[in-house]
Amino acid sequence: MQIDSASLRDLLWTGTKFGLVGLTTVGLYFIVLALARPFIANVVILSLFAYVASAAFNFVAQARVTFGSTPTGTRLVRYILMHLLCMGMNATLIYTLIERMDMGFYPAQILVTVIIAGTSFVLSRLWVYR
Repeated sequence: MQIDSASLRDLLWTGTKFGLVGLTTVGLYFIVLALARPFIANVVILSLFAYVASAAFNFVAQARVTFGSTPTGTRLVRYILMHLLCMGMNATLIYTLIERMDMGFYPAQILVTVIIAGTSFVLSRLWVYR
């Protein structure tokens, strides 16, 4: 199967938007942490609050900005399932690379982050937001 240059440009542009929305989501997470910190003393609850807020933003922004779709209930369920899969992959890969293959923590986490980001992009493009 051959990919024409227009399709490749479209894929690269979609990937760029996906990455920019992801980086914006991370920034939002830290902003919510900072803004909510005076009001939420428990750090676990604080981090969960920031995570849910940033994940909600990410779901809507990826749908509208990256994939040009509408955020629906079905897509939200797929989004949640995708993130559960990615969390499981993250834990499994980190364990395997560090505990079984004796890789350093930070190199392992960088590698796993790239793998998870790629998996998330492919699943988002082909399943979550289709």
